[in-house]
Amino acid sequence: MVQMNIMVTERCGGHITLLFSIWKDSHLARSQGSRGAGLNVTDGVEATVEYIGSNQPKIKKEISFGSQLDKPAGPVDDGELFI
Repeated sequence: MVQMNIMVTERCGGHITLLFSIWKDSHLARSQGSRGAGLNVTDGVEATVEYIGSNQPKIKKEISFGSQLDKPAGPVDDGELFI
């Protein structure tokens, strides 16, 4: 079996948030929202992904969204990405 590896690299500008707060206590929608300050970064970030021909984990792993494990990692259908 021939294994096909495809690698793609993409770049985009970025933003570094220094201060951020959500204002949602008001009953008026015009008084709700968020406020913050930050820096725009021209160089941004670069991400590289590689398709290795399989979406099955080689070893059993688990995903955690907090301090406890929520569910075991499983196969992902082609075209779906969960972060």
